Amino acid sequence: MIRFENVTDGIFRDLSFEIRPGGVCVITTESDFDTAHLARLLLGIARPEEGKVFLFGEDLPRLPEEEITRLCRHVGVVWNSGGLISN
Repeated sequence: MIRFENVTDGIFRDLSFEIRPGGVCVITTESDFDTAHLARLLLGIARPEEGKVFLFGEDLPRLPEEEITRLCRHVGVVWNSGGLISN
């Protein structure tokens, strides 16, 4: 499960959404930079200025790096230009 709660971080203001287990979602942004930044937030590489990012029920910004790495091993990202990034 992926959930963003009122995330504010530079380009994003009060961003909230949820993707439930087994769900498939396409997220479209205005630029490749925005898409990459959203992926960094989702993978715990970047931390939001405000709000919460949950991955598998865990609040990513509050976790130590080792725990984020463990969770991200279960995540794959497919870019619109193709290719799979698997952690």
